[in-house]
Amino acid sequence: MQILGIDVGGTGIKAAIVETTTGELISERTRVETPRPATPDAIGKTPKTVIAEHKWKGPIGMGFPAAIQHGIARTAANVDKSFIGLEAAEFRRQRDVAARRVHGD
Repeated sequence: MQILGIDVGGTGIKAAIVETTTGELISERTRVETPRPATPDAIGKTPKTVIAEHKWKGPIGMGFPAAIQHGIARTAANVDKSFIGLEAAEFRRQRDVAARRVHGD
């Protein structure tokens, strides 16, 4: 199975297509600067950029610099503190809406 792996970091958001059975990157890794300030709204807009760069229409996995407990961000390392208390599922819904706009779904 292949996914688009997205890693949200303090200075950059990296992405590549990954073969999940081996962990091998099967595309070039791309990188965009992490927006400043790194608010939920600003970071929520960046996945559509990397999705479009990879011309990706499949599943996505995203790593994020926060401790998530019962679906809620409890910490926010290297991103805006407004992430604390944010429900992860709501952030995902916002990202999915942005992705659908890229694909025209």
